[in-house]
Amino acid sequence: MARVLLIANPENATIEELKQVSRVGSNETATRCSAIQMLLAGADRQLVCYETVVRFFHKQGDALKTPQPWPDKQDEQLRETFLHKLEQLFKRPDVDIWFADESGFEGDPRPRKRWDKKGRKTRVTKNGGHLRINVIGMVCPRSGEFFAIEASHSDSATYQAFLDEADKSISFQRTTHILIMDNASWHKRKTTNWHNWQPMYLPPYSPDLNPIERIWLTMKARWFNNYVCKNEEKLLERLDKAILDVIDNPHMTQKTTAIGTLF
Repeated sequence: MARVLLIANPENATIEELKQVSRVGSNETATRCSAIQMLLAGADRQLVCYETVVRFFHKQGDALKTPQPWPDKQDEQLRETFLHKLEQLFKRPDVDIWFADESGFEGDPRPRKRWDKKGRKTRVTKNGGHLRINVIGMVCPRSGEFFAIEASHSDSATYQAFLDEADKSISFQRTTHILIMDNASWHKRKTTNWHNWQPMYLPPYSPDLNPIERIWLTMKARWFNNYVCKNEEKLLERLDKAILDVIDNPHMTQKTTAIGTLF
């Protein structure tokens, strides 16, 4: 039996009205339907099935999505100032901009959605333990260069070792090198040896302004989607392949981390 929504003059309802109603209530379909009934039902009520509303949204180019958690402490003025400065640096031919960050890779990650036959239970094996290795990396969107090391944890000593190794491994092509990162305490130690980089910091609560986040997402989706490692050795082996895949494909890395989309 089709679920029905009570809506007044549905042919005249705007997409803004339907969007407003769709956000009311919980993610459970029946609750959203009740909210639509309360907000849009009028004197001349007309029964409209739920599937009709879904088709209407699809025709408008909308899709039902699960909202991502988003920090509510962002300072828009700081973000605008940062983006303006970043844009000016990006225009300078003598400057290379690097972005650094840490990310954890797990041997038993949460399962992601995947296609499977109807009526079949979709399962993924679990090793019973918890494996996790941190990766500290930096990327230059202009050149597509990527450098990373694996570490058991993140602190000031580990970050200094990361900078030391990066300085030995990277061939600098320009005279000025900016390294942008978040405000973690180990990124701001006064005794840090920055080598050839000038440190610059993201606005608080702004991971979306760091293009290397896209690298982490790509690596996890491509190499760790429903993949379970039996031990730390297998996890390291998988991580090595994932990192080398990014290093060996600078053109793809350029596209993934393009910072022109931020302006």
